[in-house]
Amino acid sequence: MFKSLEAEYIYQIAKESFIQSTISNRIINNSKTFFKTIFHS
Repeated sequence: MFKSLEAEYIYQIAKESFIQSTISNRIINNSKTFFKTIFHS
């Protein structure tokens, strides 16, 4: 069993890393779209 503080800490880390990966995926997708737009015009 986790102490509630440890569980909270792990949850925060997991949430942070999830947010980070979501943001970086969005950035990657945006830059792909951006480059497609540049090179096709």
